Amino acid sequence: MVGSPSNISWSLIDRWSTHPLLCKVFAERIQEELKQFPAEVQKDVIILFSAHSLPLRAVNRGDPYPSEVGATVQGVMQELNNCNPYHLVWQSKVGPLPWLGPFTDDALKGYVKQGKKN
Repeated sequence: MVGSPSNISWSLIDRWSTHPLLCKVFAERIQEELKQFPAEVQKDVIILFSAHSLPLRAVNRGDPYPSEVGATVQGVMQELNNCNPYHLVWQSKVGPLPWLGPFTDDALKGYVKQGKKN
């Protein structure tokens, strides 16, 4: 690189979404939080993975972000040995265009209506 100091080592992370250490760290944090629930309900706690949504226009043009997020979720759940039910939901819709869903707040309301509060 022109104008860059010669004593800097550069590296590129092409696809971090399935990196084993990322999945492991997320899984460890989830395990810590599951311990906050009484033992008799821990296996029934629904794990919600909430990611920033995208306009469907971007998704339909082939943006890889939703599949990368989904791959992270799968990696985390594999690390957790699929210990709990889970759902990937989306947040932060802005403007009138259609966005990737289901939305986090709608999912939460739906689970509460079903009597699932954990």
